[in-house]
Amino acid sequence: VVGINFGNSYASIAVLAKDGTAECIANEDGERQIASAISFHGEETYIGSSAKAQLVKNSQNTIINFRN
Repeated sequence: VVGINFGNSYASIAVLAKDGTAECIANEDGERQIASAISFHGEETYIGSSAKAQLVKNSQNTIINFRN
């Protein structure tokens, strides 16, 4: 079983283990809550906190608050 929490500010994913416990999955940076943001710059795609960092210099190609 997989659970996905897709919030306006952050998203997270959890899995249910065979022993009945739930574990929140971390991304490659060790974050268990990933910023709900995506940014495009040329051929590059940024997701999460790296996308939020693009808001200052690449705001026209950065999307946040897309649940609203």
